[in-house]
Amino acid sequence: MKKTFSKITENDLPFWFINFVEGMRLTPEKLIQAKIYAENNDMPAPENVFIPRTKGFTATIEGLHANIDAVYDMSIAYERGLPSLWQLMMGLVKRIHIHVRRFPLDELPVDAGELSDWLKERFLEKDKLLDSFYRQRKFPTKHDY
Repeated sequence: MKKTFSKITENDLPFWFINFVEGMRLTPEKLIQAKIYAENNDMPAPENVFIPRTKGFTATIEGLHANIDAVYDMSIAYERGLPSLWQLMMGLVKRIHIHVRRFPLDELPVDAGELSDWLKERFLEKDKLLDSFYRQRKFPTKHDY
């Protein structure tokens, strides 16, 4: 990662970096495993998301901090519930909803441990946001979830 980041930073290349910190595609079976993991590790057990894997995220922020000005958190919700990969590939998902939040880099913690905790907190918020979406069939217009 450091080698890749150094090529970007040394050459001042324009880029977008997308990091799926969940680590895998959400399925009902994997979500059950994630809840068990959370309970066994004294963590809140989310209903709609996985607990994020934070090492890659913290390494990315550390490696690219001089070249980025913000982190964007995107949450995707499906009107008819979580589709299977087959449904997605066959074009059977006709509409999705995307909620985006922007976090300026200078507002994020610098310490890797604190940054890891910050990301986990965002996912607890994301879980509530998605819960709100699935109850109301829309994302809230402000931070009231």
